[in-house]
Amino acid sequence: MPKFESLKRRFPHRSYSLSNPLLQFMEAQPLFYQSLKLANWRRFQVIPHIITSHTPASHSRTLDEIIGMWYLDKEGAGTQNNPFFKQDFVVNVGRLDSEFVSYTIGFPTSQYVKPITDFFRDYGAGGQYYHKGSRWEHHYIDLVNLPNNPVLRGWCLALKHQWQTNGRCSVKQLL
Repeated sequence: MPKFESLKRRFPHRSYSLSNPLLQFMEAQPLFYQSLKLANWRRFQVIPHIITSHTPASHSRTLDEIIGMWYLDKEGAGTQNNPFFKQDFVVNVGRLDSEFVSYTIGFPTSQYVKPITDFFRDYGAGGQYYHKGSRWEHHYIDLVNLPNNPVLRGWCLALKHQWQTNGRCSVKQLL
Protein backbone atom coordinates (compact mmCIF):
# COMPACT_ATOMS: atom_id res chain seq x y z
CA MET A 1 0.00 0.00 0.00
CA PRO A 2 1.51 3.36 -0.98
CA LYS A 3 1.91 6.39 1.19
CA PHE A 4 -1.09 8.26 -0.09
CA GLU A 5 0.36 11.71 0.48
CA SER A 6 3.21 10.76 -1.88
CA LEU A 7 0.62 10.08 -4.60
CA LYS A 8 -0.43 13.69 -4.33
CA ARG A 9 3.11 14.98 -4.70
CA ARG A 10 4.06 12.61 -7.54
CA PHE A 11 2.43 14.70 -10.25
CA PRO A 12 2.13 18.40 -11.04
CA HIS A 13 -0.73 19.74 -8.91
CA ARG A 14 -2.23 21.78 -11.75
CA SER A 15 -2.60 18.68 -13.88
CA TYR A 16 -3.38 15.89 -11.45
CA SER A 17 -4.85 17.21 -8.26
CA LEU A 18 -5.83 14.26 -6.13
CA SER A 19 -7.96 15.80 -3.42
CA ASN A 20 -7.24 15.14 0.21
CA PRO A 21 -10.68 13.55 0.72
CA LEU A 22 -10.09 11.18 -2.22
CA LEU A 23 -6.64 10.21 -0.91
CA GLN A 24 -8.05 9.66 2.58
CA PHE A 25 -10.82 7.51 1.10
CA MET A 26 -8.25 5.44 -0.84
CA GLU A 27 -6.33 4.88 2.35
CA ALA A 28 -9.43 3.94 4.36
CA GLN A 29 -10.86 1.69 1.63
CA PRO A 30 -8.03 -0.49 0.28
CA LEU A 31 -10.33 -2.46 -2.07
CA PHE A 32 -11.44 0.81 -3.65
CA TYR A 33 -7.81 1.81 -4.17
CA GLN A 34 -6.87 -1.62 -5.57
CA SER A 35 -9.71 -1.37 -8.11
CA LEU A 36 -8.04 1.68 -9.68
CA LYS A 37 -5.43 1.36 -12.39
CA LEU A 38 -3.46 3.80 -10.24
CA ALA A 39 -2.62 0.84 -7.98
CA ASN A 40 -1.10 -1.14 -10.86
CA TRP A 41 1.80 1.19 -11.72
CA ARG A 42 3.81 -1.57 -13.40
CA ARG A 43 1.18 -1.91 -16.11
CA PHE A 44 -0.35 1.57 -16.20
CA GLN A 45 1.39 4.91 -16.59
CA VAL A 46 -0.74 7.58 -15.01
CA ILE A 47 -1.52 10.47 -17.32
CA PRO A 48 -1.42 13.47 -15.00
CA HIS A 49 -4.71 15.02 -15.99
CA ILE A 50 -8.13 14.58 -14.41
CA ILE A 51 -11.35 15.59 -16.11
CA THR A 52 -14.34 16.10 -13.86
CA SER A 53 -17.87 16.27 -15.15
CA HIS A 54 -21.46 15.59 -14.21
CA THR A 55 -24.71 14.56 -15.82
CA PRO A 56 -27.20 17.15 -17.14
CA ALA A 57 -29.32 19.05 -14.59
CA SER A 58 -32.37 16.96 -15.46
CA HIS A 59 -30.59 13.68 -14.61
CA SER A 60 -31.43 11.93 -11.31
CA ARG A 61 -27.73 11.80 -10.34
CA THR A 62 -26.75 15.33 -11.31
CA LEU A 63 -25.30 16.04 -7.85
CA ASP A 64 -22.61 13.38 -8.33
CA GLU A 65 -19.20 14.48 -9.59
CA ILE A 66 -17.67 12.15 -12.17
CA ILE A 67 -13.88 11.98 -12.07
CA GLY A 68 -12.06 10.64 -15.12
CA MET A 69 -8.54 9.35 -14.36
CA TRP A 70 -6.42 8.51 -17.43
CA TYR A 71 -3.66 5.96 -18.10
CA LEU A 72 -1.39 4.60 -20.80
CA ASP A 73 -1.64 0.79 -20.82
CA LYS A 74 1.96 -0.38 -21.14
CA GLU A 75 0.93 -4.00 -21.77
CA GLY A 76 -1.66 -3.26 -24.44
CA ALA A 77 0.18 -0.31 -25.93
CA GLY A 78 0.92 -0.79 -29.58
CA THR A 79 -0.43 -4.30 -29.90
CA GLN A 80 -3.02 -4.85 -32.56
CA ASN A 81 -6.52 -3.65 -31.60
CA ASN A 82 -5.60 -3.19 -27.94
CA PRO A 83 -6.29 0.15 -26.34
CA PHE A 84 -3.37 2.47 -25.77
CA PHE A 85 -5.28 4.51 -23.23
CA LYS A 86 -7.69 3.58 -20.48
CA GLN A 87 -9.73 5.45 -17.96
CA ASP A 88 -11.02 4.94 -14.45
CA PHE A 89 -14.42 6.40 -13.71
CA VAL A 90 -14.71 7.45 -10.08
CA VAL A 91 -17.87 9.04 -8.72
CA ASN A 92 -17.77 11.51 -5.85
CA VAL A 93 -21.24 10.74 -4.52
CA GLY A 94 -23.23 13.95 -4.08
CA ARG A 95 -19.98 15.94 -4.40
CA LEU A 96 -19.70 15.56 -0.63
CA ASP A 97 -16.08 14.26 -0.68
CA SER A 98 -17.03 11.54 1.80
CA GLU A 99 -18.01 8.60 -0.43
CA PHE A 100 -16.44 7.57 -3.73
CA VAL A 101 -17.31 4.71 -6.06
CA SER A 102 -14.97 3.15 -8.60
CA TYR A 103 -16.51 1.64 -11.74
CA THR A 104 -14.31 -1.01 -13.29
CA ILE A 105 -14.04 -4.37 -15.06
CA GLY A 106 -12.97 -7.68 -13.57
CA PHE A 107 -12.82 -6.68 -9.93
CA PRO A 108 -15.03 -7.98 -7.09
CA THR A 109 -17.95 -5.65 -6.51
CA SER A 110 -18.64 -3.95 -3.20
CA GLN A 111 -20.28 -0.81 -1.88
CA TYR A 112 -17.43 1.26 -3.34
CA VAL A 113 -16.48 -0.85 -6.38
CA LYS A 114 -19.04 -1.52 -9.09
CA PRO A 115 -19.03 -2.89 -12.64
CA ILE A 116 -18.40 -0.39 -15.44
CA THR A 117 -21.68 -1.49 -17.03
CA ASP A 118 -23.46 -0.03 -13.97
CA PHE A 119 -21.74 3.30 -14.60
CA PHE A 120 -22.90 3.49 -18.20
CA ARG A 121 -26.39 2.41 -17.16
CA ASP A 122 -26.68 4.83 -14.23
CA TYR A 123 -24.90 7.86 -15.68
CA GLY A 124 -25.16 7.33 -19.40
CA ALA A 125 -27.61 7.90 -22.16
CA GLY A 126 -28.48 4.66 -23.88
CA GLY A 127 -25.57 2.85 -22.24
CA GLN A 128 -22.98 5.48 -23.22
CA TYR A 129 -21.54 8.36 -21.24
CA TYR A 130 -21.46 11.71 -22.99
CA HIS A 131 -19.86 14.98 -21.96
CA LYS A 132 -20.22 18.12 -24.08
CA GLY A 133 -21.02 16.10 -27.19
CA SER A 134 -18.10 13.67 -26.87
CA ARG A 135 -18.61 10.01 -26.19
CA TRP A 136 -16.46 8.82 -23.30
CA GLU A 137 -15.49 5.20 -23.03
CA HIS A 138 -13.45 3.08 -20.71
CA HIS A 139 -10.80 2.14 -23.30
CA TYR A 140 -9.36 4.15 -26.20
CA ILE A 141 -7.51 2.61 -29.13
CA ASP A 142 -5.56 5.79 -29.87
CA LEU A 143 -5.38 9.57 -29.49
CA VAL A 144 -8.12 10.32 -32.01
CA ASN A 145 -10.59 8.42 -29.83
CA LEU A 146 -9.88 10.48 -26.71
CA PRO A 147 -12.05 13.40 -25.63
CA ASN A 148 -11.13 16.62 -27.40
CA ASN A 149 -9.14 18.03 -24.49
CA PRO A 150 -5.79 19.59 -25.53
CA VAL A 151 -4.07 19.05 -22.18
CA LEU A 152 -5.11 15.39 -22.00
CA ARG A 153 -4.12 14.78 -25.63
CA GLY A 154 -0.78 16.53 -25.13
CA TRP A 155 0.15 14.31 -22.20
CA CYS A 156 -1.06 11.20 -24.06
CA LEU A 157 0.91 12.06 -27.19
CA ALA A 158 4.12 12.71 -25.24
CA LEU A 159 3.84 9.54 -23.13
CA LYS A 160 2.91 7.40 -26.13
CA HIS A 161 5.92 8.75 -28.03
CA GLN A 162 8.21 7.96 -25.09
CA TRP A 163 6.80 4.45 -24.85
CA GLN A 164 7.14 3.74 -28.57
CA THR A 165 10.64 5.22 -28.71
CA ASN A 166 12.30 3.46 -25.79
CA GLY A 167 9.78 1.12 -24.14
CA ARG A 168 9.53 3.36 -21.09
CA CYS A 169 7.52 6.42 -20.20
CA SER A 170 7.72 8.83 -17.32
CA VAL A 171 5.88 11.99 -16.42
CA LYS A 172 9.00 13.22 -14.62
CA GLN A 173 11.00 13.09 -17.85
CA LEU A 174 8.44 15.41 -19.47
CA LEU A 175 8.50 18.06 -16.76
